[in-house]
Amino acid sequence: FSSEAAAVLRISYGLGAAFIVPIDSSDSYRVIASEWGHSMLQICGPEEAQYEEELALMNYIREKKGAAVEWEDICSSRGLRTCYDFELAKQAAANQQSNSAQSSQSSHPNSNSPEFDQIKEIEKDTNDPIASKALETHFKFIMRFARTCAIGFKCKSVFITYSVFNDGPKCFQKHIAMCRDEFMHFTKSEWVSNVSVFVQS
Repeated sequence: FSSEAAAVLRISYGLGAAFIVPIDSSDSYRVIASEWGHSMLQICGPEEAQYEEELALMNYIREKKGAAVEWEDICSSRGLRTCYDFELAKQAAANQQSNSAQSSQSSHPNSNSPEFDQIKEIEKDTNDPIASKALETHFKFIMRFARTCAIGFKCKSVFITYSVFNDGPKCFQKHIAMCRDEFMHFTKSEWVSNVSVFVQS
């Protein structure tokens, strides 16, 4: 494929990925749909500091769904909900280990309640520690997926449409440094250094 190809990613309830590929010797383009969001999730290597946490998240998702973990299990609205639940579970485990009355109390509502909505909790305060960590994980894997797509099709541009929650693209911008670092975190950084990434609602 030409190096002028582009990836178009849609993050909403699910995760969609399509590719715009120029046809050689013409001004025409071919659109290639894909189900890449249902391919296997990639976590970092065991030599990296985040490996244990990413492995724990992957195991948490696999146990909940009873199947292999896909990109869409994190890079979607239900994926963000899962990231939030994972952080709540980590907090609960830490509180249980502390055996202190003060730390066992949480300001977060019971996630098992029918009225509980993780997205609404995040929208209330994106700077809340649980919400902030869930968003960081969610955005990190989105950028990792974007990088995988860009490398696979030798894309020159990646367009990300994000509509998981209100003001999601603005929140994306708050994590822009981390997102940029994640996108560039590849053994052959020259393959992605000239790729432009655009985020819109």
